[in-house]
Amino acid sequence: MNKSSNQIIPFFNAANDIMQPIRLHCKILKLKDFETKINRIKCIDFNPEYKLFHWCYSNEMLNTSYKIKQKTTNNELWILGKIQVENNSVLISINSIERAILALKFFNSKIDKSILIFETMDFYNKLLEMSETNKNFYSPIELFFVNKPIICDNSTSIIVDEIINYNQKKGNKQKLLEQLYNKMITEQLPEYENFPIYFYEDIIENIESRLFMKQKLAYEHLNGNIKMTMFELIQKLIVENTK
Repeated sequence: MNKSSNQIIPFFNAANDIMQPIRLHCKILKLKDFETKINRIKCIDFNPEYKLFHWCYSNEMLNTSYKIKQKTTNNELWILGKIQVENNSVLISINSIERAILALKFFNSKIDKSILIFETMDFYNKLLEMSETNKNFYSPIELFFVNKPIICDNSTSIIVDEIINYNQKKGNKQKLLEQLYNKMITEQLPEYENFPIYFYEDIIENIESRLFMKQKLAYEHLNGNIKMTMFELIQKLIVENTK
């Protein structure tokens, strides 16, 4: 997303990603194996003071395509995410879509899905203007979604799943398409949202595209188009791409 002088600029992190808090919900299937695997990952450090893991821009992460070029002595800027483990669940808190996608790819490559699976995602559907007033709004990232009115609405996902189900009769699919169309025309996304990730059923590029569409809509809202729906955004992008 380009930084334009005549538009409101959101916050960016040290890697120049637009900041938008995300929390991944994961389920541990084999606790002992999980503990063994996570302790072998060199870019993860345990912070005993806060009883969580820091996922850092170090070791294995230096060999990925994700880059932080900014030189700084502030260690917080080198933390990609914070990981909380409680009983059989894991929460991975990150501050950008790019880091969420990176987390999905990286931890799936390090910890087999027979040990740990991704289930749902908390997503903040707003962007904040970069200003002194807002500078601490996202901190600490691991507490951002705590006690927030998170809306769990997977109705759109259910409709889409039914549409792509090849056992559906043609008439039923048409009704479902009309239902999805009507929902997209009027639907305003909640500020705090939880939805299924579908990491194992879908390709990562589709997950990434859906998240960035949400970010584009949040950017429109930040710049004054507060009533715009996802359907209207799609229409706008189609018009822009045909010029």
